[in-house]
Amino acid sequence: MQDSNQLANKEESREKLISFFSLLKSTWQFYHHRFLDFTEMYIWGLFGAIPLLIIGLIILGFSFLGLDSALLRFIFVILIILALLYFLYYSIRAHIGIILLIKNEKAKVKPIFIETKKFFRSYLNASVNVGIYIFFLTILFIIPGIIFYIYWFFTTLLVVLEEIKKPMEAIKRSKNLVKGYWWAVAGRLILIFFIYLIVLSIIMLPAAINIDPVTKIETFKYLSQDLGQVYQILANLIGALLSPILVVFSYFLYKDILAKKK
Repeated sequence: MQDSNQLANKEESREKLISFFSLLKSTWQFYHHRFLDFTEMYIWGLFGAIPLLIIGLIILGFSFLGLDSALLRFIFVILIILALLYFLYYSIRAHIGIILLIKNEKAKVKPIFIETKKFFRSYLNASVNVGIYIFFLTILFIIPGIIFYIYWFFTTLLVVLEEIKKPMEAIKRSKNLVKGYWWAVAGRLILIFFIYLIVLSIIMLPAAINIDPVTKIETFKYLSQDLGQVYQILANLIGALLSPILVVFSYFLYKDILAKKK
């Protein structure tokens, strides 16, 4: 309680951040303006799924021919794990690419995606470090976990925007930025995540599932089984294409805090 009062008192003495709705308006305008570039960046990220697709087709071919053995299964498991790691690598680079596209408003997608390679290791290190710290803080002490999640929210963004290579430097930088604005940042993040989840819930509503209490078979409430599966894929794709909104919002929030602290 005392920590919360201290945070509130510190914020009262500082210049107020831009309102949530102004941030949301700027976010939507920017997202709408660069939607095609964001989509193209995700397509570059999907190239990482090609090895996984090839392995899947090979497995189907072997199954069709009736070829099966313990050795083959072991080899395919190893190949699938490697392909998943490769897909994760490309997905992370695509996310870094989204940040770079926001930072460099007039940049082209392909050169930006090539540039993401130099940020990959630092971004991954920062993500893993913050993830581990938040996990243990939340497991051991829930409230500190929430508090430090907000303090460290900008860590991975800073790795790209300010080219900070060391995870602890990015973590400290994020905390210094949020310091004095914790409640303002927390409130704005809660609102944008809430709106995003509401939109996703509406999009996924037609793919709602019923589970038969006897057979335990899953069926779609409003769609046929085949149409439901297709719609699920489409809904997940829409969700992925909407996700840059969160990154754009975070960027504009970061820029506003930066301006207030100069």
